[in-house]
Amino acid sequence: GVESVLVTAAPGTPVRRPRSASDRLGHVIARHAEPDGVHTALDAARSLVRLDIEATPRS
Repeated sequence: GVESVLVTAAPGTPVRRPRSASDRLGHVIARHAEPDGVHTALDAARSLVRLDIEATPRS
C-alpha cells in the first residue's frame, strides 16, 4: 500500500509547468509484492489528491 505522502509546496506557492524533478509539488510512495498492487495503491492515492491551481496573468 501507500507508504509515504509528502507535499513540498506550501499553499500560495507559485508553481509552473514541471521542467525537472525540482518542480514537483510532492510525492507518493507505494509498495506491494505485485506491480498491480502498487498501481492500485497509487490510483487510490491519486483519487484523494486535490490541487487548486489558479492561473495568474503573465507580465
